[in-house]
Amino acid sequence: MKPIKLNLQAFGPYLNETIDFSSFYEHHIFLIAGKTGAGKTTLFDAMSYALFGKTNGLNREPKEMRSTFAKPSEETKVVFTFSAQNKVYQIERIPEQVLAKKRGDGVREVKAKATITIFDEFGKELNHFTKTTEVNQIVEEVVQLEDEQFRQIIMLPQGDFRRFLNANSNEKEKILRKLFGTEPYRLFSEKLKEQKKLISVAIKDQEKELITTLQHARWVTELPEILELGQARGKKELSYLKEQQENMHNQLQKK
Repeated sequence: MKPIKLNLQAFGPYLNETIDFSSFYEHHIFLIAGKTGAGKTTLFDAMSYALFGKTNGLNREPKEMRSTFAKPSEETKVVFTFSAQNKVYQIERIPEQVLAKKRGDGVREVKAKATITIFDEFGKELNHFTKTTEVNQIVEEVVQLEDEQFRQIIMLPQGDFRRFLNANSNEKEKILRKLFGTEPYRLFSEKLKEQKKLISVAIKDQEKELITTLQHARWVTELPEILELGQARGKKELSYLKEQQENMHNQLQKK
């Protein structure tokens, strides 16, 4: 993602300010500097709000970013233009706010809304979306980061770089996986692990079946010997019984 232009209207301390980032391109790197309270953080809040509908500082709601210098009729909004993947995206977000009625006295409540216009690299409009859910989905697909991840590694508030460094391994892995687009490799790895598990189970089942087969084969091999021993024992017992029967018969004859 490469920022092109940022326009703030009645947002924070800015009534109507436009920053043209393209004028800095020849320098490749630039610094946003200023005294404390000069509005540096507000610029990052504006970009974060345009992209995700949330400010960079979690303690500030978008509706709280309305400038105290704005007239009751002046609308608070942010327009952020950036390029990515050979396309130009222009996002306009308006936070929830209360404005003076266009006609007559009194005020009116304005609901938060968002739009995004997509252009090709030559400036031809390709598409335009007016639903907030559509805008959020497109931004996440293009930026490949969620708002929290974006804050952690792209637009870190003062002193918050430590948050990323101190994040646990799972959080870092999730952030870096999305940042470098390694999700397909993770899914492929998980699929291989699952296949390995299935193969291991199949091998164990085959081993059990083989052991059972071998035990059965051993029993079949030893069966003739078992039958022969049983037959010999049977003959011996039968001979003993016949002998006992003959003895009893002789004793009865004597009586």
